[in-house]
Amino acid sequence: MHHCRVDVHAGAPARPSNVRLYRESDQQAVRVQWDAPVRSPHVPVETYSVELRKDDNQYWQYLDTVRPTAQNFCQYEADQLEPGTYVFRVIPFNHVGAGPPAISPAAQLQ
Repeated sequence: MHHCRVDVHAGAPARPSNVRLYRESDQQAVRVQWDAPVRSPHVPVETYSVELRKDDNQYWQYLDTVRPTAQNFCQYEADQLEPGTYVFRVIPFNHVGAGPPAISPAAQLQ
């Protein structure tokens, strides 16, 4: 019976970890980096969906799908951004479905 919880989590991937933002020298670009999920590493992530939300907008805007690399982290560069405050989220996917999203710190562009 005590294995029940593990079996449930053997499905969709866990939340990606350590989402961080880097400002590029070009002020209109932000590089988003994140690490693979720390919890349940035995559940592979096939793709990550990167989304963006600006200021008080309630809707997330899909940017791109990123495949995991051999490195310990993945990244995506968002460019041509208008001035404002942005938050990014990264959603892990595998053949079972979507895992919980990881939310980035806010980035403010002048």
